[in-house]
Amino acid sequence: MEKRCSKCKKLKNINEFHKDNTKKDGLSCHCAYCANKRSRDYYYKNKNKIKHSHKLYKEKNKDEYKEMHRIADRKWYYKNRDKKISSTKELKEKNKKQQKEYRKIYSAKFRKYQKINLEVM
Repeated sequence: MEKRCSKCKKLKNINEFHKDNTKKDGLSCHCAYCANKRSRDYYYKNKNKIKHSHKLYKEKNKDEYKEMHRIADRKWYYKNRDKKISSTKELKEKNKKQQKEYRKIYSAKFRKYQKINLEVM
């Protein structure tokens, strides 16, 4: 089935329209491309206003916002846990040589720092 977009006037497949229960046919009058373009244009024209309102919301609902992100982070982790663990292991294996060199340099600097602080005390 096809439908004509009221914005670009092109005949398009109904799969290219967002759902809209308020319309008779259950589809938006604008195709998804035109709707996305409109949203994007609005965002770029009102970027500062939108960022300011998001900042105000974040400050007003700080606890709720933190909790929401904590839950989202946890969900992401559990969904991608195997991938995250394997990439961490790969990274450790890949950088073993660099880690050893870093530890040598850092431990020497740390010992030097400890000696200076012990002498001052």
